[in-house]
Amino acid sequence: MAKKLLIGLGAALAVAVIALVAVATWVDANRYKPQIETLVKEKTGRTLKMEGDLSFSVFPRIALNLPKTTLSNLAGERVALSVNSARISAAWLPLLRGRIELGRVAADGLSATIERRLDGSTNLDDLIAPKSPSASTVPSPNTPAKASKPPQFEVGGISLTNADITIDDRMGGTVIHLSQMNLYTGKLATRSSTPVELDVTYSLTAPEASGHLKVNGKIDLDLLAHVYGAQRLEAELKGVVDKAPLEITLEAARLSVRPATEGTAVAAEGLKLQLKGPLSGMHFDSGRVVARKLDFDPVLLDFSVLGLEAHAQGRRGPDTFDVKARLSKLLASRDEASGNALDVSVRLSGSQSLEGRVQLDGLSGRSQALTASKFTLAASTTVHDATGNPRHIHAQFSGPARASLEARTLTLPSFNGEFGIDDARLPNKGFKLPMELSLKLDLKQESLLSSLKIKFDDAPATADLEIKGLLSEGAARQILLQAKAERFNLDRYMVWTTPPPATPEKAPAKDKAATVDTPIDWSGLRDLNLNAE
Repeated sequence: MAKKLLIGLGAALAVAVIALVAVATWVDANRYKPQIETLVKEKTGRTLKMEGDLSFSVFPRIALNLPKTTLSNLAGERVALSVNSARISAAWLPLLRGRIELGRVAADGLSATIERRLDGSTNLDDLIAPKSPSASTVPSPNTPAKASKPPQFEVGGISLTNADITIDDRMGGTVIHLSQMNLYTGKLATRSSTPVELDVTYSLTAPEASGHLKVNGKIDLDLLAHVYGAQRLEAELKGVVDKAPLEITLEAARLSVRPATEGTAVAAEGLKLQLKGPLSGMHFDSGRVVARKLDFDPVLLDFSVLGLEAHAQGRRGPDTFDVKARLSKLLASRDEASGNALDVSVRLSGSQSLEGRVQLDGLSGRSQALTASKFTLAASTTVHDATGNPRHIHAQFSGPARASLEARTLTLPSFNGEFGIDDARLPNKGFKLPMELSLKLDLKQESLLSSLKIKFDDAPATADLEIKGLLSEGAARQILLQAKAERFNLDRYMVWTTPPPATPEKAPAKDKAATVDTPIDWSGLRDLNLNAE
């Protein structure tokens, strides 16, 4: 009985296959081109034209081969999308189970123009935006919203050859042109890890830029967990920005990004970035970032840095910069934290000079209560007055520091150091002032509390500062300042210019009617909410 049943099912399946092959062989798909074009016009308002033979097959997969095809914009006066040829196919058995499993989607000569208008809308919104629901399908306010799940899909891969895409971003004020684009991916699914290759030539109008981009590696997609990443990633960009050459190379053994409402988690391993050329208003003569590991999760309050080294040299306008950073280890979680040897140095020269250094050592605690045994800040600069006389200003402070990533607070309980000025015109050619600073910064409450103790000529002076609405503007930011000094010899800390000799002749009396007092402009203080004593 079972044998007969199997024979019957096999015969039925064979008949079905023969029938499908016969349909694909005898039915001319070109007969339906006018109906397809008419249907697209009725549903979208756009004009579809297919030049050449349209082919359709059903075995072993349902497959559709498009000839040269164009789709107009809504107005119908120009082409918005075109393709020289394209092929798409789907497997039979998944369709019977209500699942779409596509084969490789291939397109040659794809050309598209995407416009983003000043109001943020695009010329493709009518094709990709869902239709407004009818009154019968609109849920009532008391109906609980259902969490949307990403669609279950599977695509054998994507192949684009000789693609040409123009993005006219009127809202951003630039036009991006991607030409000679070739894209290849392996199998894609709701959860997948697949190779990817991208080769494209690009150009922009603002800023004026052009060049070539290559990307190779493996991409990781998990739409259910909302995690996106890459493995063995290699990217190279060579181009020109405002007629200046730009080169960027990126290598990473692993990259991952997990967006969330509370913040985006980022992770990287084996990271190497090199940069040379103009970027973000600066020109990098050389730039390099290397890290064995970089992880940051704002939701779990976990972050880790291992083997970070960075060095950048270049210029911004008339000024040059040299920035170095090194961090051997920094680990923090809700349970524990440890780290050492953070060292950052900055040197600016040109229209302004500045040298600064930040050092952090002895990290312990946990992410909600981080403690650094030693936090050091040092800075110095040289300024010149109108006659070219130099004045060297320097300061250095150090002490323990406490911070909380969860509460977004920073506390410097006892930050000791000195502030000094070197100037040949000052008494003793300069001075140094011992200082003791305490500070508490709370970004959630937008507040800052600070207390400063200084010694002038062995006489103490204090200053207390409180700022409320730190991130606000205008009168919403309240500033309270109290300062007190027992004795202060101003002559020791100031350079006085010699007044001109008095003229012996009596100056003629001025006509009071002709005298006009120039009022002082106090408009800069109009929105300042300051209370000082």
